[in-house]
Amino acid sequence: MVVAPLTWPWAFLVITVAAAGIGVHFLLRHRARQTKRWWLLGLAVLNLGFSIAFNVAYLVQPAPETTFPPFQNLPLHLCTIMSWLMP
Repeated sequence: MVVAPLTWPWAFLVITVAAAGIGVHFLLRHRARQTKRWWLLGLAVLNLGFSIAFNVAYLVQPAPETTFPPFQNLPLHLCTIMSWLMP
């Protein structure tokens, strides 16, 4: 197994996601519970959309050096369920 070092695009992505999470926390900290629930629902729908788009794009044009593992990308896979339900 080859472990790739953390490159600047990945570091930028991690920093950006962390900053966005902190920003949303400060944006919503004094809001009503209903507003927070709508934000979380929107985040869950966005996450579900990204998950579906990734799987469809990978099925349409897979990477040439890999094969698509269908049993690891089913909607009932534990990671997929948790990514939908976590927010």
